[in-house]
Parts: sequence; C-alpha cells; structure tokens
Amino acid sequence: MSPAQTTRPENPNPNARARTPWARRSVLATLIATCGCNLILGNPSPGGGQSGGAAGDHAGAPGSGATEGDGGEGGTLASGGSTPGTGGGTPASGGGGTTEPDCTPPSERPCSLVDPNLLGNCASGVVTCTDQETWSACSVIAANSDDCAIEGDDANCDGTANGDCPCEGDETQPCGPNSEDGICEFGVSTCEDGSWGSCLGATMPAPRDCTSPDDNDCDGEPDDTIDGTCECAIGTSGDCEEHPSYDGFGICRPGTQPCLAGPDNTSSSYGECTGSVGPEPSESCTADGLDENCNDEVNEGCSCVNGQDADCGNCMGGTQVCVGGQYGPCEGQPDPPVTYYRDQDGDTFGNPNSPTMTCTGVPPGYVTNNTDCCDTDANAKPGQTGYFSTPRNGCGGYDYNCDNNSTVQTNAITASGVCPQGVNGYGSWCNTTGGWATSVPACNGTGTYTSCTTISVPCGEIGCTECEELVFNNHPQTCR
Repeated sequence: MSPAQTTRPENPNPNARARTPWARRSVLATLIATCGCNLILGNPSPGGGQSGGAAGDHAGAPGSGATEGDGGEGGTLASGGSTPGTGGGTPASGGGGTTEPDCTPPSERPCSLVDPNLLGNCASGVVTCTDQETWSACSVIAANSDDCAIEGDDANCDGTANGDCPCEGDETQPCGPNSEDGICEFGVSTCEDGSWGSCLGATMPAPRDCTSPDDNDCDGEPDDTIDGTCECAIGTSGDCEEHPSYDGFGICRPGTQPCLAGPDNTSSSYGECTGSVGPEPSESCTADGLDENCNDEVNEGCSCVNGQDADCGNCMGGTQVCVGGQYGPCEGQPDPPVTYYRDQDGDTFGNPNSPTMTCTGVPPGYVTNNTDCCDTDANAKPGQTGYFSTPRNGCGGYDYNCDNNSTVQTNAITASGVCPQGVNGYGSWCNTTGGWATSVPACNGTGTYTSCTTISVPCGEIGCTECEELVFNNHPQTCR
C-alpha cells in the first residue's frame, strides 16, 4: 500500500483580525488624534472657502485646511461625528489655502493602513513619519520564505502561514519504504520546527535472496521467483543443448547445467553445459545395440559389428571378420561343397529350381544334373524319343524332350487308305510314314490316320514284301 498523505489546513494570518468598517474608522480617528497629523479623508468639493470642512466640530478657516475637531460638516468620521462629512474640499481648492504635510513626526501607524493589500507579517509592520513629513517604507519587508521554526509565520507575506514549510506543529506522516509489500513496514516521521524529523520504526527492503520464498526486496513477488535476476533455482540443474525428436533414442541425450548462485544469493544463473550427445550421420557398427543416428533403429545398414567373426563357406569351415559393418572374405575353408538338385520324379534329371549344397555327398532324392523341365513327370526329360497324347503330369504342355517346343509326331497328309508304294525285284515297297487323311491335328487332337506297314508275304522260294494299309478313325495326335 502507499504511504498515507497528511494535509494541514491553511492557517489564516495570526495577526489579522476581522474589523467592521466603523471600528476601523474609530481606530483611524484615534491615530490621527494621537499623532497630531493632518489627514484629508473626505471627498473634495469644488467649492472654496468655508466649504472645505475640517475633521472636527467646526470647519477650518478658509485656506487653512482641515484640522482636528469634534466633527462637523465636510470632515472625516471623528470622535464626535456620526456620518462622514460631505463637504471638505482640498486645501488648495479653498480660497487661498496651503498644502498640509502627510504626517507629523515622529508619528507611526500600521502598514496595512497605507496598503490594504498587504498580508501576513507585512500587514503587521508600521510606517513612521519622516522629517520630511512623509511616511516611510513599511518596517516589515517580505522575505523569500516563511520561518518554519516559528509556527504561524508568514514572512513571505503571501497570506499562508508556514506556506513554504514541509510541515507545521506536531503533525506526523508515514515514512520509509514505498510500500508495505513483503517484509517492509512504514515508519513514522514527526514535524520538528517545520521540518520532518527522522523516520522511526520503518522496515526497509533487504537485498533479494534467490533461495528465499519471502519477499525481502518488497517488490510484491517472492524472492525465489524465476525471472531475469534469479534465472534458476540455486543447487538444481537443468537440461541444455537438447536435440528435439532425437533425445531418448540410441546414444542421444541432452546436456546438463548447474544453477549457480550470485554474490550472497542475490542472483542465479546456469553454469556450463556438459554431457550433451547428438545424433551421428550414420551407424558406426562398432558395438551391439547402439543407435548412433538416434532413429530408434539399432545398427541399420550394418551386416555385422566391427571385429565380430563368423563361420563361413558353404560347409562353414572358414572364418570371416567384420570390418566397417560388413564381413570380409572367407578364409580357411576346405574344398567347396557340391550343389545337388532335387529329382522328384526319379528320371535322373534334377530340377534347376531346387538346388542344395552339401559337403557330405549326394543327399537322397537329389542328382547333380539340373536339366529336367518337369520334375513331376518321369516321361518329361532331356533326350525323350517317345511321343505322348496327354499333357505332362503336373506341368502341362507336350514338351516331353525338354527342348522348349511341342513337336507333333506325324504331320504328313495321305489319302485315306493309300500308302505310297512301289515295286522292286522282290515285291512292292511301302512308305511306312503314314499320314492324315485331311489336316494335321494339334497335340491330343484326333483325325483319320492311315498307317503304312511293310509286311512279308510268300513269293516263291524267297520272301516278298507288300504294303499293308491300316486306317484309324479318331486317331489322337501324339507329341514330344
């Protein structure tokens, strides 16, 4: 909270007292009687001679001016008069009068009668009639400031007592800190001789203590508030040089920095950052389980860990060492193993798509040959000379001799029941090729087929031959 402000009322001029106009006139008459001076107070009249009345019971003689009397027409209010006179011309305006002096030495009167606008101490001063029968300057001249040691003093004559003084009397005011936040408390200062005295009983702000929950510096916040002065909690540590999206994976982790105290704990700040580890461009393949690029994948791209060795060779009789994440050449292996191929149909020809390597001889059901074109049909094999009217078992097609073609057995055209033949010295000869009556059917197709066969027949002492023609309807076409 803010210190309470004290105010003091303006003191009126202690020397000024309220007077009625009649009282002031009575005093004036008394002063005139005391000092014996001539004071022209009435309004001058344009008349002359006897019209210039005196301030008394009778009018002055023509030209002699007004003199003190008991009151009369044309004079000022005097001890015997009841109203101001209405006559009273100036001495010079009467017939042949002389100028009267302002005053008679050594008379005095208050300065306020000369200048009614004077205030304060100046109003209580006096003017003195000089030898020249004129009034002197006021005995009290306005000072630059009031005297604060004198209660009610108005030395600068501005109408306000002790106006330039910080305080007056025994008034008090709060003092000390700017507020009562935290440990701070206001004290009390008492006015002494117009000036504020010492501040007593105040609790002022103390230096800030970054370890304290109190508000020692009275700023409205606990001292241990984290801000630009107390950057961290003394004695703790914090993360630093972090690697967002990488820390916590593989080798990556943030560093740590201790919170250090400033002088007398009035401040705190972080010290040097240590221990920060960031991601590497790629895996080093140097140790099991490491993830140097911190992508949550261990040693990706590494076939092995550097320095690791393994058995090698098809018969696993050699050794190879890991260098740069890859195994080196196989060293120390015996004779290479033999590759064998499965012979499922037992035709002594192996399936090229089913190899195996072994160092211990031929496995059962395997052969060294890998030229079989259908390992589920024993009739399908290289060198097959026969023809077949049905597709290969398990493989389809009619490539029984594994030459990558399907070849029909007979593609000749022969008139039905006619075999080409001739006659030689021993009978007729016969073209045993035979042929189809119309068109050549496809593999496993049917048609009319004429078979030509040379047969032996008796022909005298020696045998003779002739052509036997056999006709087969719906005969299947065979292929290989």
